[in-house]
Amino acid sequence: MKPTRLILLALTVAVIMLSAEGCGSKKKREHKQEQQVAVASQNEAPVAYAGGDQAAFPGEILTFDGSASTDDVGIVSFAWDFDNSDGVVQKDAGGAVVTHQFMEEGEYFVTLTVKDKWGLYDRDAVRVLVEGDPDVTPPVAVITGDTEIMEGDVAHFDASDSSDDIGIRAYRWDFDDSDGFQTQLVGKKGVAQYPWPGVYTVTLEVEDLAGNKDIETLSINVISDNAPDIVINDPEENMLLEGDITIAGIAWDDGNITLIEIKVNDDPWLPATETSPNWGSWEFSANIPKIFDAFTGRYYRQVPLVLARGTDSDNNTGRPMGLNEYFANAVISFIPAPGDYVNNPNYSDPEVVLGAPYVSAIGSDPGEEVSLGGFGGSIVFRFYKPLTNDPDNPLGKDLIIYGNAFATNGDGTKVWKEPGYVEVMEDTNGNGLPDEKWYLIPGSHLHPPITRLEKQWTMKDLDYPLPTIYPDYPTSVTMEAFQLPDIVLLDPTNGYVDCTPMYPEGGGRSFNTPDDPDTPGVDEGSCGGDAIDLEGAVDPDTGDPAPITQVDFIRIVNGLDVVDGALGRRGPELKGAGGGRPPRPNPPKGD
Repeated sequence: MKPTRLILLALTVAVIMLSAEGCGSKKKREHKQEQQVAVASQNEAPVAYAGGDQAAFPGEILTFDGSASTDDVGIVSFAWDFDNSDGVVQKDAGGAVVTHQFMEEGEYFVTLTVKDKWGLYDRDAVRVLVEGDPDVTPPVAVITGDTEIMEGDVAHFDASDSSDDIGIRAYRWDFDDSDGFQTQLVGKKGVAQYPWPGVYTVTLEVEDLAGNKDIETLSINVISDNAPDIVINDPEENMLLEGDITIAGIAWDDGNITLIEIKVNDDPWLPATETSPNWGSWEFSANIPKIFDAFTGRYYRQVPLVLARGTDSDNNTGRPMGLNEYFANAVISFIPAPGDYVNNPNYSDPEVVLGAPYVSAIGSDPGEEVSLGGFGGSIVFRFYKPLTNDPDNPLGKDLIIYGNAFATNGDGTKVWKEPGYVEVMEDTNGNGLPDEKWYLIPGSHLHPPITRLEKQWTMKDLDYPLPTIYPDYPTSVTMEAFQLPDIVLLDPTNGYVDCTPMYPEGGGRSFNTPDDPDTPGVDEGSCGGDAIDLEGAVDPDTGDPAPITQVDFIRIVNGLDVVDGALGRRGPELKGAGGGRPPRPNPPKGD
């Protein structure tokens, strides 16, 4: 048990004993304050470390890393002052790792202040010498990669041969020129799927540390398979309703289309009804069943995987096109813990995680997200197709979890977050149930081997799940979870959910394009959310790599046991989950 927990426990016991002795309230408060002072006096002040001295050109982006700072009970605050020439130390930025640009020549002293939970603090400063003429030499952008593929295949591009005299800050990719340059992916590696034939222009924009840019293009020829091409219209809300649904779309071909077929989940291929022969329009009806969760006594809907394919008069059958194949399609279990929003109808429907998420411009979307409640609350869902650790996925990320974290400043580098952790399971026995071992994505703040902690909730707890909403929820429940440290609310994080803001889809942004968790803000081309690499899955009991070949079930768990004043219990709210999918450019102009 950690010393901090022993201290707090001793303090609690002391207060209870005073109460039992019948002391007056004023005397109890005074004694409690004395205890707190005594505990604080035993605590050691943190030790701040702001890194080494640096030199830069005017305008160059510098990174300052204070993560090597230490404290015996844990650091709760990092504050950076980028110029204390006025003799006043103030907070210009927060977080263990920050970036800054000095636009003018001169000598600067950057001060880091770290503070622990008892208010003790320490400071460290680094010297930054900014001199020389601003860098005006642009980088040199270079693209290598595929120049010819078959339609439906994935193309790979590489910007590693690009260069610059002081260093490259960003690589941005646009995989077609249909609507001007719009960033669809960031990073040295570019990957895109081309569902339709034609000649496309791939554009790479490279930006150096001083903000200078260069652009390079590459043409790729996507060869037709001489079969009909398909687009499935997104039916939006009716895909989330159990029972009958209608699926519609269009198809086109250089000859005559003789057959459009639809496949829903594991059902056989069936012919669709042609509704407008002149436009190649068609539609199809299907019945979608529900899934029963015995714990909560609820039926959950599922979002079906829909595939469509076309055949022409020459008997050429096209590659199936899918709908919902990259989003969660079924909730298997939902066990919320007591929490501020679990009894609010706008935050108690787990099925909002199915299909593409709804995201407004303001971050929080009542009725479109679900709360896990307090410590131990969880949700289990699946994708129709198992997920795999695929290095060809954008940024190497295989899973994206969408939450309601939101930026508290203009550039998105400061975020209100309520982290949860991710567990994964392979259905090795093939029974379709999550009844095998869960493996952990430890992220940046969990360090296996570790054990789960237990917490018992009863109906006496505030905001206990109501039977009117959760009819079979027990009158008491013991939940187990790995406990995330409180500092995760302030630190930069990697590998957790509800930590990265989201943007609506459009304007070059896609739900299935991951955001790089190692860079501040949300990448261009991405709608945000938290990107997860399944390669990081481990056995929590040993820390060894997880012995799985695919992921059939995903569990999101609230590992926070934090009550934050009027805000109540902290815990993640979720909007959905997607798989990493290469960007899909628009059809070439004129097609």
